[in-house]
Amino acid sequence: MFAKSMAEYLSSQGYGKQDVTLFVNNFPSRAEMPDSIAVYDASSYSVRGRARNSVNFRCQIRVRGVQEEDTAQKILNIYNLLEKEQSIKDSNGKRFVIQPLNPPSFLMYDEAGRANWILNVSSIAYNY
Repeated sequence: MFAKSMAEYLSSQGYGKQDVTLFVNNFPSRAEMPDSIAVYDASSYSVRGRARNSVNFRCQIRVRGVQEEDTAQKILNIYNLLEKEQSIKDSNGKRFVIQPLNPPSFLMYDEAGRANWILNVSSIAYNY
């Protein structure tokens, strides 16, 4: 759920077109698709003890590309955007306070030799 909202936001900021170069919970392994982004849902949990209960959502953003430096720069730009933005609103009107959990980190080279970088993001929903 949060991955879809994050993918919508990234798309609105010019980081790909959904189902073309930006994917939700799926990363096509086609070698002819060198540069792309996937956003995966991660474990969510309830937060109690506030005026009303809220939900902490998490996602992982994965950027894949042939040129390692360009790929690293792209995920660093996403990190800086999320650090600056603080909150997002999706097309359904849901609002999330967002926070990157860590700086981007290198994950691996895949079977096609593409660099894969990841970034973990946490959020609390305003109006879940």
